[in-house]
Amino acid sequence: MLNNIDLWKNEERRIIHGPDENEKIGGWGTNRFIIYCNGDAPLVLERSKEVLLKVNQILQTRLPDISEWYSILPDYFVYRCRPKMSHEQSKKEVELERKIRTVMTPADHGVLSNMIPWELSSWTHWFQNEERYWYWWDSYVHEDSHIFVAVEIHEWPYPSGNLSWLFRGCGACFVEPEPEGVND
Repeated sequence: MLNNIDLWKNEERRIIHGPDENEKIGGWGTNRFIIYCNGDAPLVLERSKEVLLKVNQILQTRLPDISEWYSILPDYFVYRCRPKMSHEQSKKEVELERKIRTVMTPADHGVLSNMIPWELSSWTHWFQNEERYWYWWDSYVHEDSHIFVAVEIHEWPYPSGNLSWLFRGCGACFVEPEPEGVND
């Protein structure tokens, strides 16, 4: 298996240029997402790529502390993140969310997840070597209202909330996986 530096460098190339014509998908294959935007899909995609490139470039050399992330990442993304909560506030919120989820349908869980902003520290945590399970494969904009993104995945199932927040933090309205699961 490739190490994370190779995965990040390949991902960086695909973010900028897309996959090579004969490039083989690694890991378990790809999973696709539909990102809904409010008529600004090209801008949301551009910003999402910018944020992810900054994350990749810095993680190839070191793991910044949270205060550094605030200066590394663009303001438009950082300002959309949830302010840091105390441990006590966080515990209360987790308990409240757990109670709310017990009365929700599975479809409602996705809606709730798309409404809650992430703390920057939680979001950056999921890009660390041992927590990273997806890598950008390809993307395109459809009619300024949608972005279609494919990610190469290296675990199944895998956590993708940080991918969703990447787009929502860059201005998307809603992010949902395409229903068919893993693709070749």
